[in-house]
Amino acid sequence: GQYQGTKLRVDRGSDGWNVVINLGGGTIKGPIQLTPAAQAGAPFSLKGQLETRDVEMAALLATASGASPLSGRLEASTTLSAKAANLGALADAVQTQSKFTVQDAVVRARIEAGNPLMGLNRGGETRLDTLAGQVNTQGRAAQLVNLVASSGVLSATGNVNVSPNKALSGRVNVNLAAGALGKSMSQAVG
Repeated sequence: GQYQGTKLRVDRGSDGWNVVINLGGGTIKGPIQLTPAAQAGAPFSLKGQLETRDVEMAALLATASGASPLSGRLEASTTLSAKAANLGALADAVQTQSKFTVQDAVVRARIEAGNPLMGLNRGGETRLDTLAGQVNTQGRAAQLVNLVASSGVLSATGNVNVSPNKALSGRVNVNLAAGALGKSMSQAVG
């Protein structure tokens, strides 16, 4: 596929490594420090700061069939940290916080005939004017907070938790701009 050209470069810095990942036409780069245990029984620690610029979302979310439910260019700032008794346990201990925006976001979803969104969703695609928020992870669990998405008269905000087994929970509020259907109807739909 078009995103198979992922390249990883790691250069030794003065107090850690500088990581550069070329992915989906953009880059993810920044310093990462791994500090070994100072004494027996003390934890290893990992910390870093990564900047993501102009990475195509389809490269990150592509499935085995190559289809991605979301495209657009990702911009993000991520901090990561972990402490674990051994190197093997670091992956499950990693915590990240990422503030993100997606430029030119397009959501691809199948919408059945008769669905109220059918008229807003052309050919299975919805272009978003805004897609931004924060993703926090703890091992394999994730939390989306302060999520904001808008497309024309529709806007959504919310918080969503994703468990390690990919189960979703949370709340998303969808609003229709006042005036789109008349103020009282728009408020009722919101």
